Amino acid sequence: MGLLSGKRPQGLGFHDGKFKPCPWKPNCVSSTSAAGDDKHQIAPFAIKGNADAAWKQLLAVVRARER
Repeated sequence: MGLLSGKRPQGLGFHDGKFKPCPWKPNCVSSTSAAGDDKHQIAPFAIKGNADAAWKQLLAVVRARER
């Protein structure tokens, strides 16, 4: 089986201003977690300056990584 084999999970992406809620697993964080979900809550990234320039810079950093 390949890395991307199988079915895509339901509800992925950003919908109605939120990401899909985190499951019980501890390796999930979200900046849109429901109130009271402190184990999964993380502050959203703040973009300072021009958003288009910030996205270009982020893409350059990610593409420069080995994996």
